[in-house]
Amino acid sequence: MNPGLVGMIFVFVDELSTGQTCSICLVAMRNPVQTMCGHRFCESCLLGTFREGHAQVCPQDRNPIPEDGGFFRDVAWERDILSLRVKCKKSGRGCDWTGQLTSLRGTLYLMRI
Repeated sequence: MNPGLVGMIFVFVDELSTGQTCSICLVAMRNPVQTMCGHRFCESCLLGTFREGHAQVCPQDRNPIPEDGGFFRDVAWERDILSLRVKCKKSGRGCDWTGQLTSLRGTLYLMRI
């Protein structure tokens, strides 16, 4: 599971597309990477499948992922996800903050409530 999104302090205002959700942790991708076969995952989720003793294969289609250069950071996809609008999880209790996910990068993005 993607540790960066556990206990999120926000909810999405903009709807996530199916492709913006990691098929491993089932939440919005954090630090998305793309395999050479074209599938996207959170970097930590993909690396987690490697550490669990599984062969280095794409979790989606089981194609081999070479140890040196079998996936790359998908900066464009990350930019799209970070541009989505979110609001404070406590919006029903008086907090009216709304903004882009990118504004929560760093300390706030990793906070747990």
